[in-house]
Amino acid sequence: MSEKMYIAFDGRAEMGDTDAAQVLETIGSTFTKRDYDTWKDHDAVLVEYDVEAGDTLTNENIIGHWRDGFKALRKRCAL
Repeated sequence: MSEKMYIAFDGRAEMGDTDAAQVLETIGSTFTKRDYDTWKDHDAVLVEYDVEAGDTLTNENIIGHWRDGFKALRKRCAL
């Protein structure tokens, strides 16, 4: 399995337009409850990427909106 990178974007990313969305936080390789709690009162969307060649993000995958809740978002993340 390749390494993953999770990024929190503002709500504009929900429909797949991450180019127009603002990065709220680069979370890292694991999405935790602490990450969720940081943005729980915001219009935030979790996006997952594969990390290739150490620093290239590929295979963008919109995991979901924060309103879905931590358990639902975590369940959709690659483990």
